[in-house]
Amino acid sequence: MKKIMAEPKPTELKTSLQKALEFETKRDAIRQQAKEETITGIQEQLAQLAKLGFHYQLVEAGAPPKPAKPAPKKDGEPKPCSICGFITVPPHDGRAHRSQQSKAPFTEAELAALNLKKA
Repeated sequence: MKKIMAEPKPTELKTSLQKALEFETKRDAIRQQAKEETITGIQEQLAQLAKLGFHYQLVEAGAPPKPAKPAPKKDGEPKPCSICGFITVPPHDGRAHRSQQSKAPFTEAELAALNLKKA
């Protein structure tokens, strides 16, 4: 003999759905309360650290970062090299002289080898 399972009545299904929704609401409330209690405890500990001279912030992960300060704009005018004392095309600076044993202005041959021309 086969047992035939009775289909759940709509009222029983609705009751189960309501119970599930109530459970979710209670769970969310408990999680929120636990979060607030934990944050309060952390903030108290951060205040104690601040009294000792250690300054920390509690920041939620994924929060948008603070906007960065824009980099200072460079002047459009090329400046003369601090070693050569003249401007070249393309421009260069003292870093181009790293390979020299004694830092000195580039000769015409060195300028040509580096594809530089006096401006």
